Amino acid sequence: MSSPLAPASIDIFCRVIDNYGDIGVCWRLACNLLQTIHIHPDLALVKLIKEAAAQHQRKSPQALPLIRLWVDDLKSFQRILPLVDAQLSVQTLGMNHNNQVADSQLIGFIEIHTWNQASDSKITINKDEIHDNHQHHSSKTAKQNQLSKPIIPAPISIEAFACELDADYIAAMPGHTKYWFNLEYLSAEDWVSSFHAQASLQNNGVAKYFFFPGFSQSTGGLLRETDLIMRQSNFLNNRQAQASWLSQYMGENVCQAWQEGARLMSFFSYPHAPIESLFKALLASEDRYILLMPHGVVPEAEDMLAALLKHQSPYSYRLTSQTKEILKATDKIRIHRFEFIEQYQFDYLLSLCDINFVRGEDSFVRAIWAAKPFVWHIYPQEEQAHLDKLCAWLDSYSMPNAYRELLVAWNRNAPADIETCQGILTDFFSQASVRHDLQGFAREYRDFLLQNPTLSFSLLSFQPQNS
Repeated sequence: MSSPLAPASIDIFCRVIDNYGDIGVCWRLACNLLQTIHIHPDLALVKLIKEAAAQHQRKSPQALPLIRLWVDDLKSFQRILPLVDAQLSVQTLGMNHNNQVADSQLIGFIEIHTWNQASDSKITINKDEIHDNHQHHSSKTAKQNQLSKPIIPAPISIEAFACELDADYIAAMPGHTKYWFNLEYLSAEDWVSSFHAQASLQNNGVAKYFFFPGFSQSTGGLLRETDLIMRQSNFLNNRQAQASWLSQYMGENVCQAWQEGARLMSFFSYPHAPIESLFKALLASEDRYILLMPHGVVPEAEDMLAALLKHQSPYSYRLTSQTKEILKATDKIRIHRFEFIEQYQFDYLLSLCDINFVRGEDSFVRAIWAAKPFVWHIYPQEEQAHLDKLCAWLDSYSMPNAYRELLVAWNRNAPADIETCQGILTDFFSQASVRHDLQGFAREYRDFLLQNPTLSFSLLSFQPQNS
């Protein structure tokens, strides 16, 4: 009988629930972990990875690390990383120190596996799909082959957002997996600090540690690449680089309008966002704005704006046949639709905009690092539980009162809240002093959070509390 495959350095399991948020976090985590392993080789769990590689007779203890990322929805993954082939069950990407897929100067590999969590299928790999992990490679889909080799669990296994691992994988963990983490959702609630890094012994004898991202040093911190702030700074100090980026990713028309003085904002929300209040606030401004919005987000936005421009009721905006002509009649607000861009480029979009409307967890954290004013649309939950999480974050740091009111109103979205949103946003778009103050707060808050360890560093330097 042939021997099982040697283990990866880290296994990350992801079940896509919110289209892009879950896989967005997991992909960033995989990339960040490789970067942290490369920069901090003396961290406790990095040493563990090297020891495990040596014990399983990898080519050498110094071999480049391999992270396996198990995903149940490659189509959503492909939207944020176009290099992913949604038809392949196994594909390997080489990564460089800038967290980019590359062919040279590699620091490690990420091997992407399809994973049907809803089924009872075993986690195995067909022998025809086995390939050299020390080459940048995306294998063609292998023919079905009954001779398969079981996956050996990695020394570090990360179960993202309680996605429930495959039973055969769990059974195989003893003797292989030293640290089993359940990566929780981001929250600033008070109880998070006391539950962070707590262990729960599982039926297979392996302890599972609950790991919470967060906004304080008593949590796991936030995802952030080591070069992110410098990369953003260099970009914002290079007007030509900004123009080139806009031309490539948003089009020549957007770039030209920006060069002629139009302001930019990005908009990524859940469907129930009170976008009507944003349009009314923009119409009261003297500046020109371009609203950069991915395809599929609030698909009725153009018709709603057209109705407002015709002074009709915002609830009778089914004007599809006339929308284009109406929107051409004004240069005050333009909506520019674009295809989803890969995560690495998304940071530049946020950096370029005067204000960013973001949703969920991944975009929220990236908006913080962009140090630009932003409006967060938190993931909605039953019985308004998301408002408690929102208020916990608002209470975690001293924030301007008007900003607090705006975020609560934006997420609660009652009739009175729409008026609140419109009033506060009107002040932002019409008064340079208000924009300046909120910009100052965004930069101050970013700098405050930079003092905390990153999530990847916290994971790889983890030590059980009883050790």
